[in-house]
Amino acid sequence: MEYIKPSINKINRDSLILEFFNRQDSLDISNYKYKTSIFNFFADSVNNDEGQRDETSFSIFNSDKIISAELVSKDDGIICGLDEVKIFLDYFSIQYSFLKKDGDQIHSKDVLLKIKGNAYNVLLIERTLVNVLSRMSGIATLTNEFVSRVNGKIKILGTRKTIWNLLDKKAIFIGGGLTHRINLNDGILIKDNHLAATNGDIELALKKCCENQNANLIEIEVSNKKDALKAANVILGLNNDKKYAIMFDNMDHESIENIVKEINVLSHSKVILFEASGKINFNNILNYIDIGIDAVSLGCLTHSVKSLDFSLKVV
Repeated sequence: MEYIKPSINKINRDSLILEFFNRQDSLDISNYKYKTSIFNFFADSVNNDEGQRDETSFSIFNSDKIISAELVSKDDGIICGLDEVKIFLDYFSIQYSFLKKDGDQIHSKDVLLKIKGNAYNVLLIERTLVNVLSRMSGIATLTNEFVSRVNGKIKILGTRKTIWNLLDKKAIFIGGGLTHRINLNDGILIKDNHLAATNGDIELALKKCCENQNANLIEIEVSNKKDALKAANVILGLNNDKKYAIMFDNMDHESIENIVKEINVLSHSKVILFEASGKINFNNILNYIDIGIDAVSLGCLTHSVKSLDFSLKVV
């Protein structure tokens, strides 16, 4: 039977979900901090790839040799990362023309990007450009598959199980998911190791975090019914304006559904978001869409994703 969340909190809950889990404004190239971080990532990648110099290109080309190239897809999926690669195409004074935009559906043999510039520079950045677009597009594509599967019933979230950190998070957003925390400064998440280090004192951990004036969003991870109900009771008894979420970690959907029902019986005066994480995959995620939770977080979006296959060809 489909679980119906209390309608009295519908508007508050929807806005709170975005406040907790959406950081798109931090992942736009118009954001100076993000742009600087991405530029530094590109610079490190290209510098490491070049070494002292690209001996092959140095041997073959004159310094004024100009070439043109096209980026071609060998896969179907969602393109992502075009906004980011603009940063270092501009830096290397490479002309470019995008035939797609981030978030577009692409198909095998589609030409995605045309570039023209100094031969040494084009071939120097080739691998970094292809790697970035391939991985980000793979993440966006996989995220979009999960988003389509749940059909708006719950939100799809990323985790911090990333390889390229902000680039991975951006790709999740382009795929239709939400980013969750960008970094450890971005809201409080009381995890199992925090509780273990406080002898499992959930009340102490929550109250201590409430004393932090810099944090307005507080989430706590639980792995059993006893801890979940304890956390909920503590949260409902707190007299402050902070916002709260409970993450059910590695718990089966039936247990989560029963716990959420019990928590919602306790009080409708305070909105608590519910997130599930762990052991959730493409095959079983539909078990989680009608049990009263708001979101699932999936490490598989980033820690084991298959990159799309792209190729840069000189024309």
